[in-house]
Amino acid sequence: MYPQIVLSWGGLALTLSSYRLFMGLFALSVSVGAYIVGSRKQLNRRSLLFIILLVNLAALLGSRLLYLFSQGGLTSLTMARVFDLHFRFFSVYGGLVLAGILGLAACLFLRLNPWVVGDAFAPGLGIGLALAKTGCFLNGCCFGKVSGLPWSVSFPPEAQAFSYQIMASGMTLFSRTARLHPVQLYEALAALAGALVCIWVLKRYGRKISGLAILTLGLWFTAWRWGLYGFRASVIRGSLDHQIYPWLYGTLIVICLILMIVRIKTAQSSPAHPLEG
Repeated sequence: MYPQIVLSWGGLALTLSSYRLFMGLFALSVSVGAYIVGSRKQLNRRSLLFIILLVNLAALLGSRLLYLFSQGGLTSLTMARVFDLHFRFFSVYGGLVLAGILGLAACLFLRLNPWVVGDAFAPGLGIGLALAKTGCFLNGCCFGKVSGLPWSVSFPPEAQAFSYQIMASGMTLFSRTARLHPVQLYEALAALAGALVCIWVLKRYGRKISGLAILTLGLWFTAWRWGLYGFRASVIRGSLDHQIYPWLYGTLIVICLILMIVRIKTAQSSPAHPLEG
């Protein structure tokens, strides 16, 4: 709705890209949240800062790789496009997967409990995802299908949704898009609810079952993404989207469920123990 945000103060005006601003807030939320929760869990702060930096860089790279691959397959993964310095072409789950893999490797290398570290990231990640999807809504990207529901929205000409609708319909004689599902806000609310659930899980089970918070968030948010996939406009999808994303979401849901069961059973079969990490 507002791809550009203008901040005025004392006669000075600063114009910011809403997408970049909220993606920056996403990274800040994840980083600050992980540092605060990780410090409370008595994780080594230098090691924690290294992992925070690593997962942020991995998230950028992974998001770019999955987006490009979903649009054009392996042929689209050229150096020029992968390392394009423009802030565009991102798919959040590519970033989450690569950040998770490299974060796990870093934990093993640094001899940190990866489940405790994962839990440290969970609340900030949930809040960050809500901020990221809010940025998508303001930018007019990742939009939904046409809807007649009372809360459906239309986007102005400066939004990406407007350009995509022109490309899809071939029509140019309209001033706003048709009314669409605000899928971005659906996902933002799901992520925020997931963050609240994670905080409750940490308080209730954090000392007994490490890893339960991050697995809960992964299961919760991925289930919502999978359920809402059909509400997103098909015009924004690439040739491989229909093959990649439903299978990716389904696979991650199964993995999270299995790991949750294993963690719960492991905790039940073990004697009470102090905080891990």
